[in-house]
Amino acid sequence: MPSFIPVSLLVPYQVSGGTTQLFMQTRVEDGPLNGLLEFAGGKIEHNETPEAAAMREFCEEVEVITGTCHQFKMYKHDYNDRSVCLFVNIMRVEDKDFCKGSWVDLPETFHEDDWVKRVPDANIEIIKDLTNYLFQN
Repeated sequence: MPSFIPVSLLVPYQVSGGTTQLFMQTRVEDGPLNGLLEFAGGKIEHNETPEAAAMREFCEEVEVITGTCHQFKMYKHDYNDRSVCLFVNIMRVEDKDFCKGSWVDLPETFHEDDWVKRVPDANIEIIKDLTNYLFQN
C-alpha cells in the first residue's frame, strides 16, 4: 500500500439564526468528484503544520481569512489512485461571506443519505463527526 499524502482541510463554521452552517466549495475538475461539495484544503508542505497549511490553502482557494483554527481530527482515506491523511481543522467565524463557495446548513442529526453523492466519500465521516461535535458542544 502506498504511503499517505498529508492533506490539511479548513472547515469554517458559523451559527446564524439558530442554524449551524459549514463553509464548502463546489469542486470543479474532469473527474468523478466534479460538482461535489468539499472543504478547502490541500497538501501540507515540508516543515508546515497542518494548521498553517489549512490557513494557507484556504487563502489560496477562497480568500484571506484571519483567526485561529484548531485541529479537529485526523482521517485516513484510500482513493483508487492514492491514499490521503486528512488533517481536519475547524474555525468558528461570525457572519462572514466569502467570495467563493457557500454556507451549507448542517442538520442537528446526521443522516448519511443526506450527504451521499453531495460530497466526496472521504468527507462523509468528517461531517458525521462535526455534526456530533458541534451539536454537543
